Amino acid sequence: MCGLLLVAAVVGALLWMAPRVIHAESDPSHALWSQLFNSRQTFLVPSDDGIVMFQNLTGHSVHLAEYVSRSYLSVTTPYHIDQQNMEDLDAQRYTSVADLDAVLKFTRLSEEKPDHVMVRYARELHMDDLKDANAVLLGSSYSNPWVELFQKSLNFEFSYAPHPNESYITNKHPLTGEAAIYRNDANTPSHRTYAVVALVPNLNNTGWVLIVEGLTMAGTQAAVETLFDRSAMRPVLQRAKTSSGTLRPFEMLIETRSFGSSAPQANVIASRLY
Repeated sequence: MCGLLLVAAVVGALLWMAPRVIHAESDPSHALWSQLFNSRQTFLVPSDDGIVMFQNLTGHSVHLAEYVSRSYLSVTTPYHIDQQNMEDLDAQRYTSVADLDAVLKFTRLSEEKPDHVMVRYARELHMDDLKDANAVLLGSSYSNPWVELFQKSLNFEFSYAPHPNESYITNKHPLTGEAAIYRNDANTPSHRTYAVVALVPNLNNTGWVLIVEGLTMAGTQAAVETLFDRSAMRPVLQRAKTSSGTLRPFEMLIETRSFGSSAPQANVIASRLY
């Protein structure tokens, strides 16, 4: 009798697990999530919107070295904001609702391991965190300066200015049919903007960093929505998959037409594999 109960339990467990195994094998994003959420620590790093406001107020672009040392706090603003308010702006943890929504999506993935995942505000991240751990960096170098560590190795490079229409993405090596520059177009009713999703090795080449960056908040939102859209991700992920089932580094350029701060339609218009 005990033997029959044991067999029944094993069969039940296999039947319960089978749909999950089939689902994992059919989901093109499973390899990506498994690569990011494994036995290593994974940091989810939302953008620092305080540094965005600081740059917009001062017209001074804050690079990673200044961001880490906090030396940018000595920069004066033409709007005569007193030092106390500047320091308060630096002390607060401002981020966007789009980034919070993205973090929530990541924590709901079946591949996510709660014991190995930590949300770390960009200002509290350290260089060592990006050496051997996995990470998801939300926002571009303008809102998340840590992206600067990986930007030069990417084909689609962001250039930022305090005015949205002056920001753009440089396509370093355009392929046939691609533009050399992709700019925001805030003057048209559709407000066309762009974003990039990139998977790159961490600093010690021992783990992975996923970069999700947009020229605007709507761009970042479009990148997140594309990332969680299986049909949109399938072509790139299938090409990036190696014979061992892992993914090699890749980039995706995304175009979206936004209304307000939302991104109703997004398309992958270019990609690179490494």
